[in-house]
Amino acid sequence: MADALGLLTPHQTSDFDRLRKIRNEFAHNWLPVSFSDQNIASHVQALNFHSLEDEFPETPSEKVRTTMGTLLLEVRVATNRLRERGGAVPSGRHILTGVLGDLDEQIRTCRRRLTEIRDELALAEGDKRRLLLACKHRWEGKLEIVRLNAGDRQGECGRFRRS
Repeated sequence: MADALGLLTPHQTSDFDRLRKIRNEFAHNWLPVSFSDQNIASHVQALNFHSLEDEFPETPSEKVRTTMGTLLLEVRVATNRLRERGGAVPSGRHILTGVLGDLDEQIRTCRRRLTEIRDELALAEGDKRRLLLACKHRWEGKLEIVRLNAGDRQGECGRFRRS
């Protein structure tokens, strides 16, 4: 229903579908099942990493929990936007966390995290590498947002510098 209302991105729709399939494996199987069963493991592996994830999930159940939590939060934000806009149907969106601190702290935080990600990428493989590449892209975007905000602030009061 959320997909039909335009509240979800294609990745979110795919993940909800995979979570439904995982749930059904656990709920409708007479034999004991676990996250290590091939059918379930393939669905877990195919789950997308979301915009709020910055740490690699150490277990399949952790990946399922973080995916569910993020999806539910993103749908909640989308429905709140829908209510605020008086029924205008938004297209699905991912949410992005901000960067704390004053302007200089925000820039340092973004650069520090990008350096950490670059160092981790040198050794990463498989799904961890996929997560780190998504994190790199997200943190580059955050740095650009901070830089754009710095330009706006500089125009307002002339005391901020771009780095």
